Amino acid sequence: MSSDAYNPADRYGIKESRSSFQVVLRRQGRIWSSTFSFAVWGGREAALQQARIWRDDIVRRYPPRSRRAKAQQLICSNTSGVAGVTAKRTPEGRVWLWSAKTVVGPGQTLNKSFSVGRYGEDARRMAIAERQRQLRQLPGRAYVHPAEAVVRTAPPARPGPVGKPRHRDELPRRNNTSGVPGVHRVQGDAPHPGWWVAVTARHGQRLRKSFSIKVHGDEQARALAMAERDRQLRQLRRQAPPSQGGSPPSRG
Repeated sequence: MSSDAYNPADRYGIKESRSSFQVVLRRQGRIWSSTFSFAVWGGREAALQQARIWRDDIVRRYPPRSRRAKAQQLICSNTSGVAGVTAKRTPEGRVWLWSAKTVVGPGQTLNKSFSVGRYGEDARRMAIAERQRQLRQLPGRAYVHPAEAVVRTAPPARPGPVGKPRHRDELPRRNNTSGVPGVHRVQGDAPHPGWWVAVTARHGQRLRKSFSIKVHGDEQARALAMAERDRQLRQLRRQAPPSQGGSPPSRG
């Protein structure tokens, strides 16, 4: 069972770190994951809201398999070609018994065997038919998490007033000293004091412009670089390729 087995339904599949929420779900043999940064979404609560919306969509689109479908999955050791049906052999390798077995619930197992000596070649067919009868006693879906069904059957959440996520290049990096993403100072060789530079890269394009501190002074060069950064962002936003609809969830 996962470490969040006893989390409330609103946090099912959601992990919190210092700067983001991560959603990790195992659905139908795959791992679906996505990260929602506090900085990108404009705060912790907005990121959590988006994480829940994304998680709920995955849970509804990819429900757990039915118990019957899961029970019909072949395991590596199966030699009959039919899940739940096995052959018992003599030391010489001759099949003397065909068995059908299904675990219905805790402490409840259905098991019935058919002797080859009594039924001949029909023993295997009878075991397969018995297995199908047993499977009809497996209603519902496979167990995933105590909160999974709550999330899957709840009415879809209505998104709150959350703005568009900010692009990564609109977020300040850890080593940023200007306080403005995409604006940094380049130190010149003496006696030149250097430049303030505005750089924006997006959609395969890269815009860059420098402003000399020697010419404009430190404060003015910085202000010009900040204004240039805003201009670059507006330009590249206008040139953004048309949206093709929502992107599919990422898979781990």
